[in-house]
Amino acid sequence: GAIGSPQRAADAERLHALLLDSRKQP
Repeated sequence: GAIGSPQRAADAERLHALLLDSRKQP
């Protein structure tokens, strides 16, 4: 498998951003 592929990294970054965003919301 393609470990550390750019696509996977981008998806992980987006997921992390969404998590942080939802955590900020009341």
